[in-house]
Amino acid sequence: MSHAHFRTVYDQHPVIPTEPNKFRLPSNWWQQLSATTLARVIINIAIRMIYPFLPEFGRALKVSQETLVLVTSSRFAFSTAVPLFAGLPDRFGQRKVMIFAMLFFVAAVLLVVLVPTFTTFVLALFAASTAKNIYDPAAYAYWSERTDYARRGLVMAIYETSWSIAFLVGMPLVGWLMARNTGFAWRLPFGMMAAGGLFAAIMLHRILKKDAHESHHQRTTTKQSHKWSLVLTNQRVWSGLALGFLINAANENLLIVLGVWLEGSFGLSLTALGFASFVIGAAELIGEGGVMAFVDRMGKRRAVAWGLLVSALTFALLHVIATSTSSAMLGLFLLFLAFEFTLVATLPLMSELVPSARPQTMSVNATLLLLGRMLGALLGGLLFKSGFVWNLALGAGLNLLALAILYLGFQKK
Repeated sequence: MSHAHFRTVYDQHPVIPTEPNKFRLPSNWWQQLSATTLARVIINIAIRMIYPFLPEFGRALKVSQETLVLVTSSRFAFSTAVPLFAGLPDRFGQRKVMIFAMLFFVAAVLLVVLVPTFTTFVLALFAASTAKNIYDPAAYAYWSERTDYARRGLVMAIYETSWSIAFLVGMPLVGWLMARNTGFAWRLPFGMMAAGGLFAAIMLHRILKKDAHESHHQRTTTKQSHKWSLVLTNQRVWSGLALGFLINAANENLLIVLGVWLEGSFGLSLTALGFASFVIGAAELIGEGGVMAFVDRMGKRRAVAWGLLVSALTFALLHVIATSTSSAMLGLFLLFLAFEFTLVATLPLMSELVPSARPQTMSVNATLLLLGRMLGALLGGLLFKSGFVWNLALGAGLNLLALAILYLGFQKK
C-alpha cells in the first residue's frame, strides 16, 4: 500500500459527527474527570491483579494454575450481559449508574476479606467484571456528551490512564501487600480495594453534579429499540467492534500466561513480578500519553492503523528480543505501549459512529472487548502448553487481521 493511498483512505474521509455537541464541559471538569478516572483505577486493579500474581493466588487458594486460568477467562462470559445495562444511563442518569457500580464492587471485594474462600474469590472476580461492565458505558457516554469530537481523543486518553495506573501503581502495591509474612496476606489487596472503592463512590457522589439536561434529554429522545437498530445496522460499528475484539484477544492471549512465563523463564520473585507490572504500566501510560498528544491531530483511524502495524511487529520480534530479564522487560514495554496506544485510539472513533446512541454503542463495544479477552485467555492458556512462541504468533496474526478490517471497513463508500 503506498503512503499516498494510505493517507487517502485514513485521512480524507474522517468519521463526521452527525449530531452537534449541545453541552460544554462542566466548569469543574478536571475534578470530575479525576473522580471518574480514580473510580475506574480501583476496579481495574481487581481486573488486572490476577495476571502477574496468578501463581501466588494459586498457592494461597490451593488450586492449580490451570483452574485459575479457566476461571479468569470464564468471567468474561459475563460480558454478553453488558447490553442489558446499556439502558441504565438513559433511565437513571450516568452519575447514578457509576455510583451504583462502585458500591456493587465494594460489596463484592469486601466479601473476600470477610469470607476468604476460593468460592468468594471467584465471585469477586466475576462481580468486578460486572461492575466494570456497568461503569464503563456510563462513563464513556458521560464524557462523549460533554466533549467535542475534535478533542475527545485527549479526554478519553486521560480517562483511560486508569488502566495503566492500575498496573503502574496498583500491581507493585498488591505485590508488596501479598509479600507480607502473614496467613491472610493474599486478602490484603481486597481490603485495600474495598476502602478505595468506597472513597471513589463518595467522590463521584460529591463531585459529579446532576445536570438538569441529562435525564430530560436522554429520557425523551429516541426509543431504546430504535437506538439499538441504529447501532446494529451500522456497518462501520461492526468493523469497529471487530477491531477491539481482535486487539484485545491478541493482548490477552499473552497477558494470561505472562506471570507464568516470567516466573518460569527468568525465576522472578513476587517483588520482581511487581516491578514487571510497573514496567508494563509505564508503557501503557506512555501509550495513553501518545493518544493525548497525537491522535486528535493525526486522525483516529490513521493512528489505529500505525498502532496495529507496530503491535504486530513487536509480537513477532518478542521471542528474539527476550533473551534475558532486562531484554524481556524492554520487549514487553514496547508491546504494551503499542497495544495501549492502539486500543485507546479506537475509543473516540467508536464514540462518534452513532452519536444518538452512545451508551448502546459503547456497551456493545465493551461486550466485544471482553469477549476478545475471553477468547484470548482461552487460546493463550492452550497455546502456552506448546510453547510461548505460539502465543506471540497468534498476537501478531490477530493484529494484522485487525489492520485489514480497518482498511476494508472504514473506506468511503
